[in-house]
Amino acid sequence: MGLLKVVISFIFLLSSTTTSYANEFKLVFAEYKPYSWVDDRGEVVGIEIDILKEAIHNRMMVPVSFQVLPWARAQILVKQGEADAFVAFPSEQRKLYTKVSKETVTTWGVSIFAPIQGRYVKELSKIHEIAGLKPYALGSMIGNGWAKKNLAGMNVAWVPKMEQLIKLVAFGRVEALPDSPIVVKFYMRELGLEDEIIELNNLVSTTLHLCIGVKSKYLDMLPQFDETLREMTKDGTLEKILSKYE
Repeated sequence: MGLLKVVISFIFLLSSTTTSYANEFKLVFAEYKPYSWVDDRGEVVGIEIDILKEAIHNRMMVPVSFQVLPWARAQILVKQGEADAFVAFPSEQRKLYTKVSKETVTTWGVSIFAPIQGRYVKELSKIHEIAGLKPYALGSMIGNGWAKKNLAGMNVAWVPKMEQLIKLVAFGRVEALPDSPIVVKFYMRELGLEDEIIELNNLVSTTLHLCIGVKSKYLDMLPQFDETLREMTKDGTLEKILSKYE
């Protein structure tokens, strides 16, 4: 009888473990290099993926999946409960259908970039507010929601790809580029244009957090996630991941 109990307990444990690992924590992202993108092998990679894979999969032992989608679609899936979470600024609207981590996954901001030999570098270096960019020829990517809202009414050249935008700045076709320093510097390195573009003042700085949908079965793991990120900060793992993209 004792042996039978042991066998039954083992089968139950095996079944529970299989069920647990069959239910992946589904994370969705936008195509936003170097935060998240699909590489040439078809794999989802980036800063956020490295951080979340280490925290959730490697340390918390929760199976994860990563998918890159149009940003609006990704948010809808989390709202409807078809995906579990995304990483974003926790706006009041997003807080209506997600619970947000206390710890920061990564950061996002906007700095002014200009051609290093540009004739307006001195003037641009004195600007500390978005409104001060109005007299200049600006550039931004099509689909950049922040730019669409904050640069409305200004002289903006809208282009489809970041590589194209960086080249326009380097060649002086764009006088000022207000965009994420993490993103711009990443492309500057990829294109070998670090010596052609200068970063001036930072205009915006904010933190990005894990936002888990209220319909997700993983909602109760947020305290453990926060503790795991704190551990990754203390042991230098977060800094090491970020340094890969600098």
